[in-house]
Amino acid sequence: MVQNKTFRSVLILSLFFASQSLAAEAKRWTLQEWLKQKNQHALMDQWLMMNSPSPFEFSLKTESFNYKSKSGTDSEKSLDSYSGSVCAFAEFVGLQGEYENSTEENLTDATGLLSLRLLGASLQSTSLTVSLGQRSRQFEYLTNQQSIKNLATQAVLQVYLTRYFGIKGTYRSFLPEETDNLGQVDGHTSEGGVFIDFLRLRIFGDYFEDIQKMKPASGDVKIRRNGIKTGLQFFF
Repeated sequence: MVQNKTFRSVLILSLFFASQSLAAEAKRWTLQEWLKQKNQHALMDQWLMMNSPSPFEFSLKTESFNYKSKSGTDSEKSLDSYSGSVCAFAEFVGLQGEYENSTEENLTDATGLLSLRLLGASLQSTSLTVSLGQRSRQFEYLTNQQSIKNLATQAVLQVYLTRYFGIKGTYRSFLPEETDNLGQVDGHTSEGGVFIDFLRLRIFGDYFEDIQKMKPASGDVKIRRNGIKTGLQFFF
């Protein structure tokens, strides 16, 4: 009887230690398993990097203007102009450069803007963007070539009505700048229109109005340019 009890005790202890050994073996972390899991994590990180959307956005835009220009009491003129711009965004912060050249009016504009996207996820989404920068304008006034630089503030609202079609409005204000020849110079530009996207290509048409006010010694003068501009914009 004693021998049976001893045998059962030995058997129970053997089973207990065997189970503990198996549990320890299951919990053991080998170098091979660690390397295998590390490789799996690296492959997952690479897949996420390749399939995640890029935080960087770029666009190129070209425009053709058909407009009327009137300076002070001078007669109104019908003119043509061309412009181009480049834009780059890193998430919600962007830089934009513009250049317009009207050889018929002897006018050139060069503008640089720092932009902040308050609403919207990308350049091709419903968004609200505000900007701050500077415009340098060279133009002819009273047969003399003039040059003026104005600080500029801007707000742009873009709304997609359907997946590919939308409307866009822009208002840009030029802060007053004192000059020797023209006195205080300020103004604003407003535009609005429609666009349609074909994947990475946008076709658009806008009505615009550009007002420049000056206060030379001879009296207040306003230069008004207004008309239609059409163009193409590429996103990448």
